[in-house]
Amino acid sequence: MKKNLNELQKFIVMNLQHSLKIFIREQP
Repeated sequence: MKKNLNELQKFIVMNLQHSLKIFIREQP
């Protein structure tokens, strides 16, 4: 269970970073 939580956390962080990059790029 702990391992799955860790994987999920990594996945979420990766998605957040990706969304953030896109968001920053969209700024004027």
